Amino acid sequence: MNIVLDSWRFLQREAGLVIYGYVILENHLHLVATSDLSRNIQRFKSFTAREIIAHLESGGSSRLLELLALFKRSHKTESRYQVWEEGSHPQFIESELTNDASETGLYPPEPGRTRLYRAA
Repeated sequence: MNIVLDSWRFLQREAGLVIYGYVILENHLHLVATSDLSRNIQRFKSFTAREIIAHLESGGSSRLLELLALFKRSHKTESRYQVWEEGSHPQFIESELTNDASETGLYPPEPGRTRLYRAA
């Protein structure tokens, strides 16, 4: 989980990612955020995949690495493993946000940012 959180912290500092909420589950995650999500999700997946593989290799987790090798798409010639599913599924959140986070569970975007997205 630290790999995921460290990646998000980096993107917050360096790429303007604003996180309003997230859920990390066993096999996927949900993120409510604003930024250049297409680019930042790509950076997130690339960094975390490399870090997860390095962690598994250093820990001798050969069975998990074998499974990740089985999941690898045949057109992926630059990598041995497939950590993340290809693509992402961003969805525009259309509801109006208020200044009362207890009402929506979310805070309004920073000035100049008008959209919130949920990426899976």
